[in-house]
Amino acid sequence: MVPEYQLAPARLELALRHEEARAARQAIDTARLRLIQVSAAWEPSGLTTNALALIERATHAQLPDKPVPDRASRRVAHPAN
Repeated sequence: MVPEYQLAPARLELALRHEEARAARQAIDTARLRLIQVSAAWEPSGLTTNALALIERATHAQLPDKPVPDRASRRVAHPAN
């Protein structure tokens, strides 16, 4: 049997890693939404499958100063019944 004082640091470390993983997933989701918003506002000027051309285009792309509102931000809050 392992004493509790030896398990507590491991449990704390595990909880910390779970929280870091959750924060990383949330950051990825936020970046994904931002990418969708920017790409929806972007007018394609010709499609290409060349990776270097895509990177070059993305490097010089002008991003909007404000995020483009999505459908979720336009929802009307309904009072609870």
